[in-house]
Amino acid sequence: RFGPLVGYPSTYYSYIYARCIAAELWGEFFAGDSLAPGAGEKLRDGLLKHGGARDPERILRDMLGQDTLRELPDGGGVAPDPRRALAELERRN
Repeated sequence: RFGPLVGYPSTYYSYIYARCIAAELWGEFFAGDSLAPGAGEKLRDGLLKHGGARDPERILRDMLGQDTLRELPDGGGVAPDPRRALAELERRN
């Protein structure tokens, strides 16, 4: 009965979080030269090779720094920093 209320928001916000994280990864490793030697290897070795064997939060903090994710109040988990994604959207307009 409440499935749409519970399922849709979590999917929607997961997409936004993924977009923010993707913008951080792009800005860190590919923005200057997306075909730069070593950029793909850094992504593969730092993020992809672990599969589900490591905590995703730890992987992102190791790759992008401790400030990439911020703690939410009252133990609500973590959230990505949206600034780079917002800057990317502003450039497109």
